[in-house]
Amino acid sequence: MTHSQEKLWIWALYTNFLIIYGDEIISNIYEESKRYVIQKNPSKPLTISENEINQYLGICIYASLVHQPSYRAYWSEGLGFDRIKETMPLKKFETIRQYLHFNDNDKHLPRDHPNHDKLHKISPLYDELNKNEK
Repeated sequence: MTHSQEKLWIWALYTNFLIIYGDEIISNIYEESKRYVIQKNPSKPLTISENEINQYLGICIYASLVHQPSYRAYWSEGLGFDRIKETMPLKKFETIRQYLHFNDNDKHLPRDHPNHDKLHKISPLYDELNKNEK
């Protein structure tokens, strides 16, 4: 596959993701991730952008096409992929991975609550998927 074909293929996969979930899901992920960082450690604000959330998701989609023994292998010297290395440093990827959130933990009800949602952590993705399938 040529470099141009590869870019087109990845763009098609990512576009399908956005068709399924919509553009606003990126903003939601960004906002909920920022909120989670503040909940975890208010003195340490999240230093990422919505564009970096886009890049992170793009890397995840790209990485799903070629299996590696661990996610760090995509940045390694021998097994790594230049496209991934050029898109985002490993440390930034790990930071986003650590704080990536889709919903507000403060709204999560305990298991014994009658309205407890087992899918709370991913319910915005689930809801968006169901909304867009109709």
